[in-house]
Amino acid sequence: MGPLLLLTRAGTSGLVSPATLNGRTRSIGGVATRELLSDRKAAKGPFAAPLEAKGPFAADEPGVGAAAGAYTECVRLRDVSYDHRDARRLIAELQQEYVVRYGGQDATPIDAREFAAPRGIFVVGYLGRSAVACGGWRAHDGDEPDFRDGDAELKRMYVVPALRGVGLSRLLLADLERRAVAAGRCRLVLETGTKQPEAIGLYTSAGYVEIPKFGVHRCEPDSRCFAKELPVTMVAQVLSEGCGSSR
Repeated sequence: MGPLLLLTRAGTSGLVSPATLNGRTRSIGGVATRELLSDRKAAKGPFAAPLEAKGPFAADEPGVGAAAGAYTECVRLRDVSYDHRDARRLIAELQQEYVVRYGGQDATPIDAREFAAPRGIFVVGYLGRSAVACGGWRAHDGDEPDFRDGDAELKRMYVVPALRGVGLSRLLLADLERRAVAAGRCRLVLETGTKQPEAIGLYTSAGYVEIPKFGVHRCEPDSRCFAKELPVTMVAQVLSEGCGSSR
């Protein structure tokens, strides 16, 4: 069996629930976690899609350290500000990847305050003390071009190269979807590109469908935009679990 990833959420803003991710629930230090297993069956539910763990972590990968060599590790998700030092470092790595793939950085205008509750969120994933993943969303509504009331735009989804292929991006995406539902958002939208086939594969396998292009890159031939409706039934379920609406 391949490596396990265990998810915990820092603070009391809500754990990923059994309705969100497939796998087994157990307690580590009194905190509920979700196990993502390489031999699992296909996940079920509107936020779920199959996860595949591909091989052990490489202990000598830069930026992750000895913790990555362990067979089982705990990935902790923490809400941070968009301009938190760990978020800034991961975003800088992501922008450099855009330079390599597209020849330039993502020029989408960003205001860090857009990713603050109640109309946004930004999350960093930690493996031990190392920040290894990030992502967030910001709210949009119908008074803005190309958006509808209740939209949330995914931005800055990134996993360090050493931990790609073990399901961490899918885990992070599911958590952001759940948080969007809890905040009363009805649809998630995003912009990516054809030179990121792994990103397109992640989103389409998680139920996202292509939509007309939006944003500053709409005229670029490599740009692709996707959206996913967040089911009303899941809004009711999240509210019944006590997350409430942060709108």
